[in-house]
Amino acid sequence: MTFFFTTGVVTSPRFPRRYTNNIEKTQTIQGEEGKILVLDFNYFAIWHCSGCECDHIKVTDGDGTILLGKSCGFSSMQYKK
Repeated sequence: MTFFFTTGVVTSPRFPRRYTNNIEKTQTIQGEEGKILVLDFNYFAIWHCSGCECDHIKVTDGDGTILLGKSCGFSSMQYKK
């Protein structure tokens, strides 16, 4: 799924219930060149295991540059690009 809006919400499948086992989801968010993209994680709860190898969220740029490495656990954060 790709967003082309000025604002949007991304959630895990089945939200607000727990996500299912072995799920892989890629979400593409595309913005206008020269604009600032802000990802605001109000709250996320992602199962934590060593090195976030089990479950995680990761943010990459279109060229594959890692903007936010694997993150898991219970947290809130903001990322600007």
